[in-house]
Amino acid sequence: MARDGELATVIPLLWRSLQPMALLLGPRRVLVYNDAFAPLCGDSHPRCFGLPFETASSPQAPALDPMIRAGYAGEARAPQRLPWELRRDGLRTRTTLDLSVTPLLGDAGGVAAVLLVAHPHALAPDGDDRASAPTVDDAAHSAALLRAVSDASPDVIFAKDLEGRLLLANPATLALIGKPAHEVLGRTDRELLQDPAAAEAVMRNDRRIMESGIAEEIEEVVPRPDGRPVVWLSRKMPWRREGQVAGLLGISRDITERKRLEQQLAASNDSLNQILGSITDGFAFLDQAWRYTYFSEQGARMFGLRREDVLGRCLWDLFPHAATSRFGAEYRRAMDSGEPVHFEAFYPEPLNSWIECHCYPSREGLAVFFRDVTKSHEVQAALRESEDRLRRIFEASPIGMVTGDESGRILGANSAYLRLLGRSSAELDAGALRWDEVTPPEHLDADRHAIAEVARDGVSRIYEKEYLHAAGHRVPVLVACARLSGDGRLLVGFVIDISERKRAERILAQADQNKNHFIAMLAHELRNPLATIQHGVSMLQRHAAADLSERVLGIMDRQIRHIVRLTEDLLDVSRIGSGKLELRMETVDLREVVQAAVEAARSLLEQAGHRLTLDLPAEGCHAHADHARLVQVVSNLLSNAARYTPPGGRIEVRLRDDGDGFVRLAVSDNGIGVPPELASEIFDLFFQARTDPGPGSGLGIGLSLVRQLVGLHGGTVELVSAGRDQGSRFEVRLPRVADPGRRLAEAPAHASPQAGGRRILIVDDNVDAAEMLAALLSGAGHEVRLRYDGDGLLEAARDFRPQLILLDIGLPRRNGYELAQELTAHWDGRRDSLLVALTGWGSDADRHRARESGFDRHLTKPVAFDALQQLLDDAGGVAGP
Repeated sequence: MARDGELATVIPLLWRSLQPMALLLGPRRVLVYNDAFAPLCGDSHPRCFGLPFETASSPQAPALDPMIRAGYAGEARAPQRLPWELRRDGLRTRTTLDLSVTPLLGDAGGVAAVLLVAHPHALAPDGDDRASAPTVDDAAHSAALLRAVSDASPDVIFAKDLEGRLLLANPATLALIGKPAHEVLGRTDRELLQDPAAAEAVMRNDRRIMESGIAEEIEEVVPRPDGRPVVWLSRKMPWRREGQVAGLLGISRDITERKRLEQQLAASNDSLNQILGSITDGFAFLDQAWRYTYFSEQGARMFGLRREDVLGRCLWDLFPHAATSRFGAEYRRAMDSGEPVHFEAFYPEPLNSWIECHCYPSREGLAVFFRDVTKSHEVQAALRESEDRLRRIFEASPIGMVTGDESGRILGANSAYLRLLGRSSAELDAGALRWDEVTPPEHLDADRHAIAEVARDGVSRIYEKEYLHAAGHRVPVLVACARLSGDGRLLVGFVIDISERKRAERILAQADQNKNHFIAMLAHELRNPLATIQHGVSMLQRHAAADLSERVLGIMDRQIRHIVRLTEDLLDVSRIGSGKLELRMETVDLREVVQAAVEAARSLLEQAGHRLTLDLPAEGCHAHADHARLVQVVSNLLSNAARYTPPGGRIEVRLRDDGDGFVRLAVSDNGIGVPPELASEIFDLFFQARTDPGPGSGLGIGLSLVRQLVGLHGGTVELVSAGRDQGSRFEVRLPRVADPGRRLAEAPAHASPQAGGRRILIVDDNVDAAEMLAALLSGAGHEVRLRYDGDGLLEAARDFRPQLILLDIGLPRRNGYELAQELTAHWDGRRDSLLVALTGWGSDADRHRARESGFDRHLTKPVAFDALQQLLDDAGGVAGP
């Protein structure tokens, strides 16, 4: 079948031919013609060139229509004489011409074009009949011309009748058969060709074409007389007589060499395709018209396309955005310059990838190798980001980082390292810094040992050294080094300023010393009251006189209160430190706070013989505070003044309204004072201005507790002292409230005690403590029963129906928590009783666990009788039997 490439072969022949020839192209029958055909167009030339043949300006379109339709139907028409009319110089002219029609087929088998070959006769003006019939000389001339063309052609030109007998055979045909004309004409291929199979194939093709009436272009293998096979490209078409197929016209060309070259080229293309298909890069070739003549499978997959959808397509039509992208610009640059181009660019949809392209221009077009380098870009971007991140980390790190070599040079350092030395980046850039010059001589051996460790192990141990600061002082540091280069000559050092740690170590050492002193003082403080109590017990055992008992019991009571106060101060410090201290806030009169604090510290003041002066306002001075905690604050300040003022000293308490929304309470003394170097530490826990454990020495927790309690109230406390032996003044400032209001109590209101005794059940494995408590309550008129463990407690409760149960926690076998849960779950009278935990465990966690187990209250031993009386009042609200 004819290919479009044949049209490209016919067109040059048309332009060069002296014979009038024209082409009708495509389904629109666009007319193109050579110069010899132009006179046949008359005045329509050149307007009709390039227009559809059916337009009004085309010459004689109606007369030619049957032949043109036959040509587009695939039928070749032998020359037929047709009337021809045209206008020339405005005059109507008539003539006749012989016109042949030859269809040219396309790739898909349809007719791509129709070739018109004209043999015009003489032209005559309208009314002149001389040109209406050809002369004998014209016919003879035409026949001679056709014979000359046929004889000169290297192609095989022949004509056959319906039986396949040769009617015409040019010299090339006779040479193929190897016989003269008189032995050839009138014979069939079966009779003439030596290869029967080839003859049958040729005749079968001829019969098909004559039966179908449609021209074909086919390849046929017909051996030459010497037996050498030859491939022929045959163009065969039926010829008609009076509208009926009368035979076959054919032209055959030897394409054996072309086929061999095509096979070689196909093999080369196959090899090339295999090579190009095996590489991961994409490859494409564009011709000079920017049409894709090759596109590799890998490249098509990258774009999500099929090769067949790309081949033959124009780059700018297939990828319109390329015209304005870098890809289009680089392709044009390569084609225009004739020089190879290499570039990388981001390709948008559908790839959204970075593509690397190598473009190689040639006379035929442009070869483009391309590959996806997104991963490489991502790796490079990640590497750059990593380097930037490391650079930012290096610079922003609070740890000093320095790079250098074993000779002592500092090559790079971050800001933290330069700050540590008190140096500038300008000094670093100028090369003015060396690590061996900023290191004291006694530490150089440690540096050299670390360098040797890096050379051996790649990293050094962590060691301490000092640097010389630009200001002249030394900076203690921790240093570790690591290998930065393969040969170990370049090092990186990590440097941590441990000045704060060293200071903290000194503080911890001092705190440890204070702790040891505190323990010694605590032992001293506890031994005195314990010894007093022990002696009092001995005296009561030996002497039962009433007046002696009363005096001894008073002493014992004071010492016990002293021990309880020490314990409570320690617990308050712990509670404040853990944020668990609860304040019972209310409006309090600070005058009452001062009076209560004086009463609490009276015995210590009287024992030292101090003279106390109170300077209080006549009217109330109020604050929103915890009354008990403020009493504790003032009492501790008075106790501190009493301890650190020589006997017979003067102590003053002054209360004033500052007029700025605060009240000021000052406690002054003429005691030993505070040296300036100790003023910043006076409020630290366990700190004491003197270390001798003499009479009156405290534990070093009172002032620390004062500062923390005042801070919880939104106030401040300050020390004013002119120095040693100049006395001290502690000033407390608290927010003032104008309206005293009513006293707010966070504890629930209690019912007034009922007349008569209560039923009380005591459960404690400490027999002495249980019996002493039972005797105390019995003496107060209550009915008391005792149990020394938890066995049978549920039955005892059901039997006795107590209104108050005092239950110890640390009982044998079953603890108080378990017994409380059992009573709550299984005793019907539980809601009519008050269940109280009476224990030596007094932490917040213990109180929480007691509530969770069902206890109503939690009391810590020892319990004052006033607290017991409050419980009895509460139990009075429980209905009796």
